[in-house]
Amino acid sequence: MADAAEQDATLHYDLEEEGRYFGNDATEYLSFLGPWEESAGQPHPTYSEHDVDTFDAEPTSLPPMTNRDTGHPPDRHVPEWHTSDESFLPALRQEPAPPEPTFVPRPASQNINTLLTLSRVSHPTAGDLLRNDSRKVDRKRQIPWGLQRILTHMEVEDLAALSQVPVPFPTDEEVAQYFRSQKEKPMHPFISHSTPANVDICLLGRIRITAAEIMAFFPNHIEWNDAIFRLVQNSWTRREIAGYINYVRQLPSSAAVTRERISHWARMADRQIMVGSPINAHRRPGFKTVFFTPEKWELPKLSRLEADPIDYFLVDLAEGVVNWPTGSGARLLTRAIRLAQQQGHRYVKLSQIHEFMRVHKVHLPLLRPMAIRGKCGGVNPDVLVKRGLELVIYQDIVQVGLAW
Repeated sequence: MADAAEQDATLHYDLEEEGRYFGNDATEYLSFLGPWEESAGQPHPTYSEHDVDTFDAEPTSLPPMTNRDTGHPPDRHVPEWHTSDESFLPALRQEPAPPEPTFVPRPASQNINTLLTLSRVSHPTAGDLLRNDSRKVDRKRQIPWGLQRILTHMEVEDLAALSQVPVPFPTDEEVAQYFRSQKEKPMHPFISHSTPANVDICLLGRIRITAAEIMAFFPNHIEWNDAIFRLVQNSWTRREIAGYINYVRQLPSSAAVTRERISHWARMADRQIMVGSPINAHRRPGFKTVFFTPEKWELPKLSRLEADPIDYFLVDLAEGVVNWPTGSGARLLTRAIRLAQQQGHRYVKLSQIHEFMRVHKVHLPLLRPMAIRGKCGGVNPDVLVKRGLELVIYQDIVQVGLAW
């Protein structure tokens, strides 16, 4: 077991190699991690080998196969997510609407008397600002509920700025009213319940995410060259990528992500990144991708509703997810989404995740950089995650009945 001095040196090497979340001061990064923050008269705590390294171990038991019959009934406007652990089922509807998240900083210019005065002033609701307006989307199928929520909130933000009033959070009923044209459209098990490709994953900054988290919470981001290139370079085959996405969402054969779709985006990524013709298995470079942050990923050319990058509510990243990432595949992002669901923080945005994690002390399980793993003889984490999922991916491929 590594001693405290070695663990401390490891973290500081991490800071030098991978950069910092908050500015150039290492103390700010340590404060972000919560338990690392020093206080007067107290020793500097360190992570133990159990705290950090056990998250790299392969799961001792495989996650259960979930019945596909627990999918999404077409008559339900707001999807309900099913997991094997009932304690993590999100509260999708809260009446009345939950208050503004407590982690949002209070403006320094507002003292308690000012806040009490403002609390007595009646401000318009989201419905008042929208004034029974509606938004139509030229799509054959319903767009995801999370996309409806964030687009409604963006419209309310613009209207509130014009009226010079505080921004109210739209309730589910106000969102459904604003997108009432969507009710007449059929739902698709994947298209209507997955994070859109234009959600700006770069907002995660220097938070390291696993291969499982990419495919579970950002399945359409296989259209991003950096995402699909990372998966393929780190030993994930096209069949395994499609199989895991289908397993996570328990997609039926009629709506399953296909190997051909993955191959198409992999070829596009090869042309852009390797600057040449598509690379087959025999010509693929031997190196593996060792940078696990999406901070510098480039947004692909998208069109129509996905033309511009957008923010997203954290809880809505898990819309449609049945089998969550587990074991070494579940890191900081998975825990932050779980926490937001459990505590009803339905209006925390992806752009606010760093502050949300700092306030709620979400600092484990931390995915260490490959520079540290190499020094310790570690395995590329994307390879490690795949090893623990190969059986369930194979079982799901058989269950879906697709020809590969």
